[in-house]
Amino acid sequence: MTHGTRSHFEAQALMELGIATNQNLNTGWLTRVIAALDTSGLIPAAAISSSLPTALLGTTDAIAMAGFEDFVLPGEADYVAILNQLYQGSTPVHGSGTKVLEALQAINASPAQRGAILEDLEELESYSDDFAYEFGRGLRLLATLAKLDVGLSVATIDYGDWDTHVDQSWQFSDLVTGLSQSLSGFYEEVTQYRDRVTVLVMTEFGRRLRANESDGTDHGFGSVMLALGKQVNGGRIYGQLRNSWILGLTWLLRQIFAAY
Repeated sequence: MTHGTRSHFEAQALMELGIATNQNLNTGWLTRVIAALDTSGLIPAAAISSSLPTALLGTTDAIAMAGFEDFVLPGEADYVAILNQLYQGSTPVHGSGTKVLEALQAINASPAQRGAILEDLEELESYSDDFAYEFGRGLRLLATLAKLDVGLSVATIDYGDWDTHVDQSWQFSDLVTGLSQSLSGFYEEVTQYRDRVTVLVMTEFGRRLRANESDGTDHGFGSVMLALGKQVNGGRIYGQLRNSWILGLTWLLRQIFAAY
């Protein structure tokens, strides 16, 4: 991102809207991706969260699912019928609610293969433990959505606690380990879908190279995006950094990646 802000809120909004400068925009960047895709499935887009992120702003094709229990419709048939009546209308809220109910009803009334997957949900463990437990479990939920074959095209999940102003020396190691374990576990589980799966890891901005007095680092200029997938031309670093000695480090890292 070329914008000079170092505010988490502003930088994340710019990143999720997919813009370089502040402007009035009512769609997230993933919403615009969805608009360009064939999204005729039950669940075209999902966020592993209690609410949709800014990246999915403006779409009615996405649902938010905070956990495994969200796969199951609560209550008896009468309760579901009442919910269906409540969401009869023409507003975006009505449209989103109706889509969620239709998707969940279809999943829960689906063939035996889906039923077996749903029965195993409570037994599924996280890909990671400790620091990244919830992130790893969320990725497991995404893998389950893929295996349910509900037409998923786009999904998002957050992994927080990277604002290491204090005690970065031990936090960063745990964070990166959890990220690595979780991505590895997810990619292994979606083996049969690898021709269609691409994972992007994004952050709003990086950290300074110099440590502060609290064994941490403050907001910096550099940022990073990681790409994982069969369609990715990987094993290399793209882009340039500003400082000349950092450019030298970038060159060195490129040589290391090229050796593998």
